[in-house]
Amino acid sequence: MSKLEFVKLYVSLFKIDLGLQVVGFEKLFKRHVKRYPLVSADVQKVKETHHIEEEINKLLMTIDYVCTVYPRSAQCMHRSFLGYQYLRKKFHLPVELVVGVRKMPFGAHAWLMLNGHNMNEDPQYTDQFQIILSTEGGEI
Repeated sequence: MSKLEFVKLYVSLFKIDLGLQVVGFEKLFKRHVKRYPLVSADVQKVKETHHIEEEINKLLMTIDYVCTVYPRSAQCMHRSFLGYQYLRKKFHLPVELVVGVRKMPFGAHAWLMLNGHNMNEDPQYTDQFQIILSTEGGEI
């Protein structure tokens, strides 16, 4: 990871954190959906992901690291917004940001999916949550 990449991710994380505090989740979610659309040619990128898989994994690990060293709490929501932004902007992947809830014990979680498969989470963990919101499908 270059210092420049780290700084860019850190600044983006700061903006996401500030956005969540100032405008709230709903507006930030809508802004991200609008700001990072896919063009029809981007669907081809899904078939080419195996060529850039190492770069994608490196980016996701860097995002995890940036969230870890961030002085405020940067949890799953921050990580997911940041991953969504960069995977769409840099790799033009039709990645989906999803939010799920669990009744017992109550919990909520956000993660990224590509073609119905988790990108940055263990499916055994996310299977405990019912998806209630998605960048691709809205409310469920």
